[in-house]
Amino acid sequence: MGQGMELALAAPEAATTPEERVESEFLVCLVAQAGAVMCASKPAAVFNFVPRQRDDADAARTMALALEAAQTYARSMRAYGMELRVVCPMPGRVALLAWRPAAVERILSSEDNRAFLADFGYDTSSTEAYVTCTLERLRAYNEALRRHQACRGCSCEACSQLPFPHEIGLLLGYPLDDVRGFIANHGHGCTERGVWKVYGNENAARAQFARIKDDERRCMRLFRQGSPLRDLLVLGAA
Repeated sequence: MGQGMELALAAPEAATTPEERVESEFLVCLVAQAGAVMCASKPAAVFNFVPRQRDDADAARTMALALEAAQTYARSMRAYGMELRVVCPMPGRVALLAWRPAAVERILSSEDNRAFLADFGYDTSSTEAYVTCTLERLRAYNEALRRHQACRGCSCEACSQLPFPHEIGLLLGYPLDDVRGFIANHGHGCTERGVWKVYGNENAARAQFARIKDDERRCMRLFRQGSPLRDLLVLGAA
């Protein structure tokens, strides 16, 4: 594990061992889901890595390899100004949080942002403290999902009341007005939608949506063309 820092492992179908296949699948997922974080057009991303399982017999082994891949790359990415943390392993998937500490510091530099987060009980004394609080909220949500796994996706009362921390939108780079608007309106009545639902400045949001999409495409294109993860991580490290 870890050879993807120097090699572009962009073709899981070409892997010759289960380890190589899962590692390549992980890298494809990471670039697809966190490419905008690599390019620094988003401060953070929350996503799931769902490795392909050939049959029930190899499920446990596949998930162990998925977790190993996430932990291995988390250690390597830190040197390039990007953090990756396992939120928690779940049945069939690994929930992950990726972020640029420098970008999160800029979020916390706003007094309005800190006041908003304080209202939700977040510790904003440091980037690490803030991210730790976020991880705790995400883990609590995923644990609630695990408990209701059997009825996930239905409309039962237990599932409809799962406490997703929508204030996390601030960490993901959504403007404060839009995060507030989403929470106050329960996700209804937005004036624009793209990466997030817009309740504030539509023009600024559209411009940011376009930048994020361009960066995601550029990152994946470079990866498919042979750039290893190390080269992608320096795109937004400055």
